[in-house]
Amino acid sequence: MAYIVQVAETKKTQISTSFADNVCDTIRSRMPEIYITRVEAVHNKFINAAYQLRKAQYELTVGFACPTETLYHATAAENVTPILKDNLDWRRVKRSRFGCGVSFSSCPSYANKFCNERNGVVRAFVLCEVLTGKELRVSCNYSQYPRKNIDTYKSKSNMVVVKFEDDAFNPKCVVYYQTTPPRPYRPLSTRNYVGFEIDSESFTEEVTRHIFRELRQRYSIEF
Repeated sequence: MAYIVQVAETKKTQISTSFADNVCDTIRSRMPEIYITRVEAVHNKFINAAYQLRKAQYELTVGFACPTETLYHATAAENVTPILKDNLDWRRVKRSRFGCGVSFSSCPSYANKFCNERNGVVRAFVLCEVLTGKELRVSCNYSQYPRKNIDTYKSKSNMVVVKFEDDAFNPKCVVYYQTTPPRPYRPLSTRNYVGFEIDSESFTEEVTRHIFRELRQRYSIEF
């Protein structure tokens, strides 16, 4: 497959080829011309803990198990590092079609289409688990802040979900992509890189030998 599977955090986080395949196949079904260059599994303990606290708060408010949705947020690739460190921030929103908060979409092509043009062609989908408690359906260009006791705005087409509070979304995966061919575009095989940490403890002697062997074969690199 034409992507590299990597791990975003230095903590132990596993990602399987089947998971990466499913994510990428879903995106390509809506965006067949997309060039996916990398897939990262995400696990930030601080963000996850804050998210679980917010989820418990929602459930106390609504009185039942809070529903969640896995949704896409498209952004520039250069924005991913601060997002994975501190999470998405509704205070940074400059453009709002369905409310002044962080926008997500159930459709990757829709998320990409309405991504800020200033984000260029080297982009990333941040797949997040998003809490949806008490919703309000709104029309396009609805730029108001949330009404009392409402935590989620959703477009009438169900394509857009807008969140207004911190910690109401938890990044799970990042898919880096371009809508034009990367140059050079020389993807490595994903099969033998799945689940390894990018640190000295994770690279066993066997894994290291395999990586060096593949580099020699592909790029005539000698060590």
